[in-house]
Amino acid sequence: MDEQETYQNLCKKLMKGLRLETVPVALQFSTNPPKDVPQFKGGLKACQMLDVARLEGKTFYTLTKNHTCKNGRYYLGMSKPFEGLVTGDWNAGKYPDKGRSMYPSPVVARRNQDYYIKIAPETVKVLSYAPLDQSPFIIQEGGIVVVLTCNPKQGLYLARSATYHMGGAIRGITGPSTCSIIMGGPFQSGEMLTSLGCYGGRLYVKIKTEETFFGFPIEMLGNIVEALERILSDRPDLNNLIDEGVGTFHVATAEEIQAQVAKGSMGTVVD
Repeated sequence: MDEQETYQNLCKKLMKGLRLETVPVALQFSTNPPKDVPQFKGGLKACQMLDVARLEGKTFYTLTKNHTCKNGRYYLGMSKPFEGLVTGDWNAGKYPDKGRSMYPSPVVARRNQDYYIKIAPETVKVLSYAPLDQSPFIIQEGGIVVVLTCNPKQGLYLARSATYHMGGAIRGITGPSTCSIIMGGPFQSGEMLTSLGCYGGRLYVKIKTEETFFGFPIEMLGNIVEALERILSDRPDLNNLIDEGVGTFHVATAEEIQAQVAKGSMGTVVD
């Protein structure tokens, strides 16, 4: 089975297990365009391009000139930053004529920049997008990040699956730009990250009010899917919980309550 078939199979299992409504996106950071993939025509923000892949089913690559968000392309390693971002004058400047009114002063804006995850400027020449189940990207040709949107309950199952084999916890970072955290972050740190998004991300991306963003390196995908299937198999009661839609108050069944009661030897109390 080649990489494309592997991604297609794992994507199908991930969407089934999490009950996802839209396909995750494979995002590749590389020096050269992937073979036989067309260049995106026109310009959009990096976050908007996620919708072109997940909602329109298109596969494409982009260059710096295709990205209309000057800050986003900086966070993603495609260009150098603009002065107003570095000094904090733009983020703190009075909206609408002098800036964004995001912070009360430039110094606060500069402090917040420390929490952004930034790929080294001009080290990413090409950023490519594809629905995960159609991804033609080869890991040896560039880092691949999987980005998806889901509701918090689906996110719980995803996070638990990501930590199932090795333990640990999933970091959530909200404040910096969406692209910085869930697109650039997993590439830079090699870990799964989640974010509630940013004003721009929730404005331009077709994400539902109740949904949130996740991103993780594609190297984690196989273990996540295997863990998710095992969890739902070992704990049938957890299937009922994830099946419930948004806006539903969960009422625990007798079976679910029983599943939370400890069985087996707990040993003695530890002082």
